[in-house]
Amino acid sequence: MKFLGARPQHEDLKLLVEDSDAVAGNLAEFDANGNPIDSGISPSNLIQGLSLVQNGSFEIVDSNSVPWCWEKIGTATLAQDTGVNDGFGGSNALKVTSAGASNEGAKYTFRHLKPSTTYSIRIWMKATAGDTAKAWTTGGSSNLSITSTDTTGEYKTGSFTTDATPTNVVLNVGSETNGDI
Repeated sequence: MKFLGARPQHEDLKLLVEDSDAVAGNLAEFDANGNPIDSGISPSNLIQGLSLVQNGSFEIVDSNSVPWCWEKIGTATLAQDTGVNDGFGGSNALKVTSAGASNEGAKYTFRHLKPSTTYSIRIWMKATAGDTAKAWTTGGSSNLSITSTDTTGEYKTGSFTTDATPTNVVLNVGSETNGDI
């Protein structure tokens, strides 16, 4: 996840930074030296709301290629696939190779969600020819279940709803069948 900005903890603490390379109204990002630069992304280009998924563009993985803040499901092989631009500054995707069972991949747990609230998901999915990529949730009063067989990649949307006293909701991404996605 890339942090696009932060709100000061105290109203009396304010930091004003001006960058001659910045475009008014665009979001900032940081270069390799930690200096703010223009991202080229206008807030109007973002989908409604902020992402609740940490490391949703899979930029940070551990030595086993498991994305930070995510957990592996089953015996699938996970790999960081570089060169896939998400349109928001990320350049990686998560490649899942199922080891033979359905519903393998990676999962992310949403905590502290509001009760009786519908949350929308927008996800980029790509499947290897003959395979099906799948995203699904568990733990909601209504759960998300979307699939794709597109071999060039496509954005899919869906939603889930928490119950009156929400427990954690788990977002799963992986394969519906044995294969690469």
